[in-house]
Amino acid sequence: MSTNLETQATTREKVRVFVTGSCDGLAELRDALERHGEVEVVGWSDTVLDSASTLTGGHLQVVLHGTRSSTLPSDELAAIREHSPAPVILLASGESSVLLDEALDADVSDVLLLPQMTENVIFAIRKASHSGRKAGGGHLLPDDAVRPAARDPAHHCLDDDHDCDLVVPGLRLRLYPDPGWACLRIRSSLHAGLPQGVL
Repeated sequence: MSTNLETQATTREKVRVFVTGSCDGLAELRDALERHGEVEVVGWSDTVLDSASTLTGGHLQVVLHGTRSSTLPSDELAAIREHSPAPVILLASGESSVLLDEALDADVSDVLLLPQMTENVIFAIRKASHSGRKAGGGHLLPDDAVRPAARDPAHHCLDDDHDCDLVVPGLRLRLYPDPGWACLRIRSSLHAGLPQGVL
């Protein structure tokens, strides 16, 4: 039975993970994840600011963010969201009852209190990665605001106000620069690329 599980783990595509922040037990967990066959730890940084380039261009599937705070680290989560649409799993140590309550309404996939068994964390990572793919990265949004018509009616689907939202009637698509390519990528189930000149 164990051979079957090992074979299954080695045939799965590795989930690309980046680790930010710090908390008790995070260094040990990171080491365990680096040795695990189902996760590729792309890198890590104690601060979100120092990891901006990897968060933006690392083609990440999940971001793990460690915190010692007893409340939701809203500023740090906002900084992560500025650079990556990947699902975020909060890793916390210490008293966290307020953090858990606040996380229910936040843009986080999960909150794990450390220490945790490595397999529990792997499951949360795989689940977040899977949910991110199903939801198109979570960035296919309803067109929730009435937008003025584009200056050029023939191009009414363009990003006329340069806010990186491509508005098609009834739909807003969040666009991201794709490093190494002269286009912007729509990180969604569409997997489309648009020439930057369109915007």
